[in-house]
Amino acid sequence: AQSLFGSNDTMMGIVRDTARAAADQMPKLPEGVHWFAEPFVDKSKDLAPGHIDFLASDNSWIVDLKTTSRKPAGGKVKTEAFWQMCDYHLNTGAPKGRVLYVDSKGGEWTLAVDIDFTSDIVQDFLPNIPKLVKSLRSKHLYETAFPQLLNSQCSDSFCPYTAVCRDALIPKGNDRGVGGHVPSGEITI
Repeated sequence: AQSLFGSNDTMMGIVRDTARAAADQMPKLPEGVHWFAEPFVDKSKDLAPGHIDFLASDNSWIVDLKTTSRKPAGGKVKTEAFWQMCDYHLNTGAPKGRVLYVDSKGGEWTLAVDIDFTSDIVQDFLPNIPKLVKSLRSKHLYETAFPQLLNSQCSDSFCPYTAVCRDALIPKGNDRGVGGHVPSGEITI
């Protein structure tokens, strides 16, 4: 990573600024409650085990930290992160979650997306999590999986490979505009 920033001092300054920006956006906890960093959860064979970035010691919050060079489209949590947070909720029972996106180039911006796991709509969605985990653990996953080529990220101008991937694969039309050939005369069908 140091080679990306020119010097160790520059890199460490960026890391410090990014960490400070993230710390400023952590949920405020009541007196006596603290954060556990990277606790391992593995409650059920129907859920995915993993390390939660931050879990409140009173189990009131889970926080997943995402450092990135750009904010997610529309200011919304990415779908994969939402699924992950729902799995963490089912593993812990924490009623609230936050996905915290932080600028990886020095903490110039942050985006905190809170999730209320007690809301009716999220409660209706949660039964899908064990189904996803079962699907991902299936012996037939590799037989039925297909690449996520040409998804929405191909059109949001973020991916630097669209010219050699999407544009090379998907044919482009010939836009002749006004004055193009227009059939005339009698047509029989």
